[in-house]
Amino acid sequence: MRWLTREWTGGGDDALDGAQAAEVTAAYKEHHAQVLPLLPPPFGMLLGEPDASGCWHTLHDARVESWVADLPRRLELRLICWGPGADDKPEALEIIYSEGVELIGPDEQELAVWLGNPETQFLYDEAEVLPAGCFEHRHLLWPDGEFGVRFGAMAVAASPASAEHYHAVGERRA
Repeated sequence: MRWLTREWTGGGDDALDGAQAAEVTAAYKEHHAQVLPLLPPPFGMLLGEPDASGCWHTLHDARVESWVADLPRRLELRLICWGPGADDKPEALEIIYSEGVELIGPDEQELAVWLGNPETQFLYDEAEVLPAGCFEHRHLLWPDGEFGVRFGAMAVAASPASAEHYHAVGERRA
């Protein structure tokens, strides 16, 4: 993570003070505003950019139902998360990264430990536009871990879920 780090959230040994956190937040908001129009629609929808129908998603507090890595072809994440907005209904999100997929940070074994932990939740994510039509999506996890995914294409599918499903994900995976 470049901006929304564990220290920014107030965690870790080197937590930022209020002024430092505000400075990082302002820098990230500026970056976010610059990069959002350059992202393909599925990616932008994960970062708060509504599509033509007003639909968008948030990964904050998402839990991992399953995941499959077939690098460099694809990385698939199936997450159960709370939908954005006032109705705040749970949804299942399937995110498929494809075309030259590369993990940034951990190797597959370390990622498997984090994503296999039933307590893992996604906290924050950041986007980057890279040269040659590639993108990077970085994730900060709780209680441990962070990783990035470099890719050329992304697909996102959403379907309804229930609060019971959200809370039971860890129990079924344990």
